[in-house]
Amino acid sequence: MAENKEFYLVIKGEKIIVSEEVYRAYKSSDRAERKRKQRMWRCRIKREKGINNQWKRCQGNCEECQFKQQKMSDVSLDALKEEGFDGVDESLDVEANFIAREERKEMYQKLKQAISSLKPVQREIIKMIYVEGKSQKEVAKELGIAESTLSERVKLIISKLKEKIL
Repeated sequence: MAENKEFYLVIKGEKIIVSEEVYRAYKSSDRAERKRKQRMWRCRIKREKGINNQWKRCQGNCEECQFKQQKMSDVSLDALKEEGFDGVDESLDVEANFIAREERKEMYQKLKQAISSLKPVQREIIKMIYVEGKSQKEVAKELGIAESTLSERVKLIISKLKEKIL
């Protein structure tokens, strides 16, 4: 039984009900911002003198710094979009994921039926090449046939499988 969850954001002390997608997009950007702030607790500035490409931590007052970082409460979805974050998480499209999963199941069943309709020798060839990962050269040697013969058989088997699946 699915539970109906209520998703909301608190903005300026007001509880605003939003969809799950908006909630997740906002929270993921919120988490990313917090992690970024934790990593960059102080600005890094390039040393004026000394070895090239060396950085040091800024010792100035962050409140007066021209590079002061925004607080998370000041971040809007529009600003995130301008910075390249679209907030769309494809994995949240439940319907599309369900359809794709069902299509894979259907295709798997068709493939299983098609393989079971093959001759035992043909199934063994498919098993050795695609399941066991053997090369056609190894399979040909194991079966005692020429590589060109095996290659033709594999093409024939694959065309039969395609015909039955599609």
